[in-house]
Amino acid sequence: MLAGDLADLHTIGTRREGEGIGRALLAWCEQQARDGGAERMPLEVREDNTRARAVYAAAGYREIGRRRGYYRIRGRRIDALVMERDLAAPGGPSA
Repeated sequence: MLAGDLADLHTIGTRREGEGIGRALLAWCEQQARDGGAERMPLEVREDNTRARAVYAAAGYREIGRRRGYYRIRGRRIDALVMERDLAAPGGPSA
């Protein structure tokens, strides 16, 4: 979603882990955001999703906040980590 200089990434998911599909989707989303004039891209990721967190960190995202109890899964409440990347700055495979 584009809103001025901000591109909000809502969901990336794949069924085949370890093949680079998520990284490729992320790079494509970032490029689309840049082409649309966005300078920053925030996202939320489940605190317990270590694989996704590692992908985002490798791409240059940094944690900027937390949303307590954001996800409710099978009766559990899991925090969302809010991460953000400056799309103009080098930071990962998409830069």
